[in-house]
Amino acid sequence: MSRGRRTPWVVERRIGELAEQHPDMTTPDIRAIINREFAEKELVIPGPDKVRKVAKQVRESSKAGRETWSIGAWRSVVSPEGLPVVLRVWKYCVMHGFVLTVR
Repeated sequence: MSRGRRTPWVVERRIGELAEQHPDMTTPDIRAIINREFAEKELVIPGPDKVRKVAKQVRESSKAGRETWSIGAWRSVVSPEGLPVVLRVWKYCVMHGFVLTVR
């Protein structure tokens, strides 16, 4: 059951941006910035628990996502039958300037 109104995606995205750009920023600091930026727009401003949750998710995924992918990274995860598909995706990423990460 929902506790209240849903936090708009633009607010969640901004929380994520702040959390990623400033890993040491505390929840009250992030929330203060969000309040300043979105108070006039009559959007739902999330409580401290929601801000903490979004910031934690972004920080954890950005840490794990920084690991560059290598063929040996998925040795036990990708079956021999699936490896050609993964290698095609990897080739596409290299050719088009994308970075394929473990996540």
